Amino acid sequence: MKGRLLAADLRGIRAALGILAALLLSACSALPTPQVITPFIPTRPATPTVAATIQWFPPTNTPTPFPTPAPRQPTAEQRLGLGEVVLRDTFESRSGWLVGQYNGGAAAYGKQRLDVVTQPTLGASVVVMRSGTIPTDFYFEMNASPSLCRGKDSYGLIFRAEGELSHYRLFITCEGQVRVERWRPAEVGVVQDWTPSGQVPAGAPITLRLGVWMFRDEMRIFINDIYQFSARDPLLQGAQLGVFVRAATASAVSVSFSDLVVRRLESYVPSPVPSATVYTAPTATRAPTFTPVP
Repeated sequence: MKGRLLAADLRGIRAALGILAALLLSACSALPTPQVITPFIPTRPATPTVAATIQWFPPTNTPTPFPTPAPRQPTAEQRLGLGEVVLRDTFESRSGWLVGQYNGGAAAYGKQRLDVVTQPTLGASVVVMRSGTIPTDFYFEMNASPSLCRGKDSYGLIFRAEGELSHYRLFITCEGQVRVERWRPAEVGVVQDWTPSGQVPAGAPITLRLGVWMFRDEMRIFINDIYQFSARDPLLQGAQLGVFVRAATASAVSVSFSDLVVRRLESYVPSPVPSATVYTAPTATRAPTFTPVP
């Protein structure tokens, strides 16, 4: 009897323990599940990625252009007193000039022109004189057309000449410089030193209209009818004219001269800005020899 009671008690205790365990389990399942809260962190909006642009033609500094000077107009007022034409030579008659072979080159008639060429020798020079005389006071103009000319090679007009050894020379270089010299036996003097001219472009071929206005001791130089400068020198009073070509290097220089016109001056017009005469130390000169063409 006691054994049955003990077994029944044990079953009661087990049942109570089972109920208690079930209650505990249900209570645990009823508790809420904890939630993990992520703190709010503000973020920047995404910056779009821009692909690099290749600049094929980068900008460069553009220099400020200089103002273009207005072209100079012919200065007829510097040639007042022009009188009648006393000499005109179109070179059609092929006479009056001492053409032929020279030590420094040669001179020959072309079609309405006089062609002068130097030998391809350093310093080679040809002076060609015209026979006859002109008035002491005059305006002398002539075309000069270099075809082979470079750098310091020079050419120009001879005036107030007393022959090949005594005269004035108007120099034009192939780099655009102008000068007047006084030539006498065994000496050369500078009347007007080198001056750049905007009317003389560098190189060749070109054609220039060279002009010399001469009254007493004053000379005025013109290129393409544009006044260049005035100078004074009282020493030479010759009445001949000519042309010359000179090589500055060991290369030939060729220049053609054409359309010669000489006018008489009827009145004196003083120079507005006379230039002082500059003298240089004498240098020896030598007269070229030539063989005239019959």
